[in-house]
Amino acid sequence: MFHSYRLELKTEWNPLVVLKHRGWQLPSLGVVLGVLSFLLLDGRAQGQGSSPAAGSDCPQQAQASDQSGIKLARSGQLLAALQEFRQAIRACPQYAEANYNLATTLRQLGEMDQAIAALRTAVRLQPTSGTIHLSLGLALASKNEFEEALPEFRRAAELLPDSVEAHYNLGLDLARVGRLQDAVLELRRAVHLRPGFEPAHLSLGVVLRRQRKIQNSLSELRAAVALAPRDPEAHYNLGVTLRDIGNLEEALKQFESARTLKPDDESARSGRASVLRARGHTDAAKREFDEMAALSKFRTGMTQAKTLIESASEQLKCQHPDAALQDATAALKFWSDDPVSYYLPDGTGLGA
Repeated sequence: MFHSYRLELKTEWNPLVVLKHRGWQLPSLGVVLGVLSFLLLDGRAQGQGSSPAAGSDCPQQAQASDQSGIKLARSGQLLAALQEFRQAIRACPQYAEANYNLATTLRQLGEMDQAIAALRTAVRLQPTSGTIHLSLGLALASKNEFEEALPEFRRAAELLPDSVEAHYNLGLDLARVGRLQDAVLELRRAVHLRPGFEPAHLSLGVVLRRQRKIQNSLSELRAAVALAPRDPEAHYNLGVTLRDIGNLEEALKQFESARTLKPDDESARSGRASVLRARGHTDAAKREFDEMAALSKFRTGMTQAKTLIESASEQLKCQHPDAALQDATAALKFWSDDPVSYYLPDGTGLGA
């Protein structure tokens, strides 16, 4: 049996988004939590037509280390899990599952280059695993290596013909490299396989808009909004398309929905402001732009404050309390309302 573990990935990867000033844009990786397949599903990772799991040919010591790593990873002890997976690989270098579990854990720790290396090894050891090809494609795409990811996504879709994730991510990658018609075909396959899968409708709508197939785009984007009425990106993208065909009244409603759902989204605010200005509401548009500027300034200050607090923490660890106090005090100038500025990460209070 293919013993491996599922980790719930917490990422910032979102569906396709049309961003202000640029008409359309593909993000770094068009997947959402729960769609992403950078993990193994117990007993199913070999994919269609796969050879038996390599782990079944490995000694008990290697299998025991792999199982121990799985338990540790599930309990959040990722560094200890790494040691177990590496021990399993030392005991059985051809252990594809252990290499894959190692890659999954490295991904959780942010070590993407090492994760990719482990995935390449896993693919070499088990070339008929659609899940491993898909995961390697996702890892490469996360580093914007879209051309290199493309054959991995293609192979995953071949090995997993009924996988929504495989066709969806292949479609996204095709769009990223400019092959829009092929992207539409794959995204339509994803919609056909799972009609209620909102990210596929959303992404398909964006690509169709790029092709200037506006009515088809509107149909997909409306479907996305209907399926996920609390997704600000669906409302935003629908608003962009409606604005571009001159339906300002409905576009404004969509931008306002996106803004309500995600108040700090500058794209939604920009879209709303552009429609208000086009309808002659210049004062309201100016207020929106002013709020956007304030949000941008706040984000900049927040980032600088966090950097200084991290520096203060390191200074304290190095027994440099004066330098730590100086950095923490400087953080207050950027983000004076943030309580973290008064306390270092280790709990040392600096006083309000």
